[in-house]
Amino acid sequence: HEAGHAVVYMYLMKLVPLQLKSRIASSYAAGFTFPHQIHETKQNLLNKIKIYLAGGIAEELIFGENLASVGRSHDREMATTFAAAYIRHYGFDENHQATYNLEAYPYRMQQHITDEIIEKLMKKLVQETKDILTENIEFLKELSISLCIKGSLDGKEMAEISKKHHLNVLMKEEGFLKIDEYKKLLDSQ
Repeated sequence: HEAGHAVVYMYLMKLVPLQLKSRIASSYAAGFTFPHQIHETKQNLLNKIKIYLAGGIAEELIFGENLASVGRSHDREMATTFAAAYIRHYGFDENHQATYNLEAYPYRMQQHITDEIIEKLMKKLVQETKDILTENIEFLKELSISLCIKGSLDGKEMAEISKKHHLNVLMKEEGFLKIDEYKKLLDSQ
């Protein structure tokens, strides 16, 4: 589960998580957390959703759908929250430009109008996440086995494994801000 989050994080963000854990005393503590600050953009919201979805999807790919655990419930809640914000708050769907989460009457919007769009977006992102994990299945397996044996992996260990699978990632300190190169994009115009 946790290796699935890490593989998709490294694949999409090109960054190594600071640590990854599988043996945790509290069942509520996460084995994977977002270790870096990620500048919120349309694409990065989609990437964060995929990273949240990746744990449960990795379980399905490795163990089969029937043995996937319910440990993904919080991940799915977070992914759905981001998908709802993507549509309802930020207006990233071209057919729904209003803010559908205004609560103060008379401004209240009917949120059920966007429910189908959010579900459609989630299904699309689930498939894209499956594709990433399937494409990187050997990396996922090796990372999972290493994590299972050791109980936790640091960034250096994950970077070494990713390198063996031809995934180039950067090691950055906690709190590093991943932000797109807007100046370079502006200069190229």
